[in-house]
Amino acid sequence: MLPLNQILEIGMDTSVLSFVVAVCGSIIVLLLTVVAYFVKKFIIKVEELTTAVNELRLTVDGARIIQNNFEKNCNGNHLVVNKRLDDHAKTLKDHGERITKLEK
Repeated sequence: MLPLNQILEIGMDTSVLSFVVAVCGSIIVLLLTVVAYFVKKFIIKVEELTTAVNELRLTVDGARIIQNNFEKNCNGNHLVVNKRLDDHAKTLKDHGERITKLEK
């Protein structure tokens, strides 16, 4: 990069130099505006995704609570069903023995 006094010695006029600086500054501002636009869109999408993830977490937590309650109720029902099946098995066994005695 050449210092300003060497640029002036080469023959660049100050008006040309100020024009180049203005054009470069405008390009930099334009590029920063484009970057800011896309960063803003990115931030909005990240916020939307955060909201969606939080809603999914709440839904999953609710489903887990429902499943746990269902399992607790299911265990109680299994005990009742298993007791009834055992009683029926005993009754069938008893009836089978009685039928065998009657057939003899």
